[in-house]
Amino acid sequence: MKILDIMAGWLGYANLKAATQRDKTGWFVEWIQGGTKTASGEKISNDSALRIAAFFACMRNISEDVGKLPLKIYKSIKPRGKELQFEHPVYRMIHDAPNPEMTAMTFRQTLTSHCLGWGNGYAQIQRDIGGRPAALWPLRPDRIRVYRRSNNKIWYEVSTDDGGKVWLPANEMLHIPGLGYDGLQGYNVVQYAKESLGIAAASQRFAGAFFGNSAIPGGMLSHPGELSKKAKENLRHAFEKLHRGADNASRLMILEEGLKYDQVTMPLKDAQFIEGREFSIPEICRWFRMQPHKIHDLSRATFDNIEHQGIEYVTDTLTPWFTRWEQEIWRKLLTEDEQRAGYFARHTAEGLLRGDIKTRYEAYRTGREWGWLNADDIRELEDMNPLPEGLGEGYLIPLNMREVGEEVLPLLPEPQENANSFDAIISDMAARLANAEIREVEKHADLDAEAFNVWVKKFYAKHAGYIKKTLAPLADGLPLDAIAEQLTTEGVEAFANGNVEGNLVAWKENRKESIVIMLKEVTKNALSK
Repeated sequence: MKILDIMAGWLGYANLKAATQRDKTGWFVEWIQGGTKTASGEKISNDSALRIAAFFACMRNISEDVGKLPLKIYKSIKPRGKELQFEHPVYRMIHDAPNPEMTAMTFRQTLTSHCLGWGNGYAQIQRDIGGRPAALWPLRPDRIRVYRRSNNKIWYEVSTDDGGKVWLPANEMLHIPGLGYDGLQGYNVVQYAKESLGIAAASQRFAGAFFGNSAIPGGMLSHPGELSKKAKENLRHAFEKLHRGADNASRLMILEEGLKYDQVTMPLKDAQFIEGREFSIPEICRWFRMQPHKIHDLSRATFDNIEHQGIEYVTDTLTPWFTRWEQEIWRKLLTEDEQRAGYFARHTAEGLLRGDIKTRYEAYRTGREWGWLNADDIRELEDMNPLPEGLGEGYLIPLNMREVGEEVLPLLPEPQENANSFDAIISDMAARLANAEIREVEKHADLDAEAFNVWVKKFYAKHAGYIKKTLAPLADGLPLDAIAEQLTTEGVEAFANGNVEGNLVAWKENRKESIVIMLKEVTKNALSK
């Protein structure tokens, strides 16, 4: 990596990881960062805002939750589905370690916190000789300015530790912007929220000053005579020494020489101090679209709504940040060929949306009984390994349901003139077997010949079990294995020439009838024995 860094420096693309530290020579920048004065009298900056508990908690919770979730690279599979790309170089960068000094969580937490405070998160993309991403280095957002040059190209000006400046093109910068006015940069949230933060900071400072400086018990001392200036100072000094500060609260007071003490009502109630501090929590939460209970304000949370508020936190607060990360990774870290091939990044957030165990299991049961979840799907959602030997791959089919357009047959044979009930049962079973085949073949008929040939073999290998299960109640002694083998072999051979669409029409018309004929023959032989 050092050789690559040296060569990159010769080409004018120096690695800027040193710019992640505070500029020690930029005293003017430090003075500016003292903050702007608010109507409450408090100075608010991006650094001082972190001393406000509600603000810090919002930033910490959101950035930690974004950083802790697995972020992976997938590739879309036609006609549907996706598969993990463990070997892709970007997978390791965003899932494990973006550079030799940081874990993926630390990196993503840092950039997200920059977005939440400054409105933008920046990381330099260090590339290898072939132009592929090799490392990501976070940069302080207050060190960066974004420009659009006359040729409409976007460039980033980065201030370095030595007071110099380095320019990086857009494809060398991973940039996660928050809400902004031009689509290039996000708003500095602290500067827009400075009045709300100023009120919270003023309340916090007042609370500290009150408990540090107020006299307890509080009140007025009165003397029947006139005291000299020196006597007043001595009396005040002695009284404050004994009763000033929280450590001296409720100490015994002894008055001499006619002194009287009058209790003064505690001013916090009149100033609505407690209510003001409580109001600042949801006020700060509004700036982050944060559910107050996530920062331990449970005043509006109940047992009935806390779970739904947690789900809203994921869908409304976290999901926009997931999307920003995923789309910027797709844009900057994947090549155009990979983008066209269906590569993409995705967070695994399902775990945050899980309810209590009873609710989860009821949802799993619904999906299992209605046929869109199998046992392995459910075990994967619960972070469990699949069942051995493919035992969890089968899907259940409700017997009283049919797809739109599918031939509907009565579950029990209706009396028909000149027809016995046994023939009707065979016809019903043949229809179920034929419809199951036709439905799946039609779904995959648009595959090319080679892909279809691979699929059809896998399908009939599983379909054999469905055939035996369907025919099991028909008659004792029925050669189920032989029937399944014959039907599956016929299905594979029907499309062996690769002409799927050409063979499909005739096959659909004759498939049910051929199964009926075969079943009548084998059941007749079985019953005669």
